[in-house]
Amino acid sequence: WKAFDPSITEGSDQRLHGGDYIESILRDRGIEDIDALVAGADVDAVNLGAATLGRRVKPHLYVVIRQNHAQDGALIDAANANMKFVQSELMVHECLQRLKTPMLGRFIARLRGLDVAFATRTLERVRAEVGEEAPHAWTFECDVMRAGMFYAFFQRRGAPFRIAHLVSDPTKRRERMRASALMLERAHDCQLLPADDVALKTGDRILFVGQNEARRLQQRYLD
Repeated sequence: WKAFDPSITEGSDQRLHGGDYIESILRDRGIEDIDALVAGADVDAVNLGAATLGRRVKPHLYVVIRQNHAQDGALIDAANANMKFVQSELMVHECLQRLKTPMLGRFIARLRGLDVAFATRTLERVRAEVGEEAPHAWTFECDVMRAGMFYAFFQRRGAPFRIAHLVSDPTKRRERMRASALMLERAHDCQLLPADDVALKTGDRILFVGQNEARRLQQRYLD
């Protein structure tokens, strides 16, 4: 990959000094041979110019564009990019997710302090469940005041109640739902990416990610 950045004075093999002459930079760096262009500057005019000029040089170029300001929406749409990221929408979505699922915010905070390898494992786990779809995140609480959890911990016979039970389809017990645990909180401790065979205890909170249908079906274990 290569990136042009107008904020730097000296470039490198990958990070290039960019300015007002975007088209010449794209041509000089071999845009004819690239597969995708990501226009992610914090100025919409720069992103629009890069996307437009990139398509002028290579009409079938895959373009990802960032929109920073709502008033520029019509112009950004006119660029006809393959993928668009709207900063305000992303911020609103993240805020709503954290309000609806506070545990997700705690998970992300811990994830930021870990290495790239762990982040890659997390991404692989999410993709294994939802593919390229937008993932849903939710919290499941082992609240024994709910009838289903009281039965699971105090009346159910056999092996201990595990995460594996919560990802089993309640309508087809031998089938696994498209959901996976990202974090287990127990009192003041937490475990990231817990395995399905982890035994649960009363009061545990589990952060799941997966398809919305799995979230809906999982609620049956509470009742």
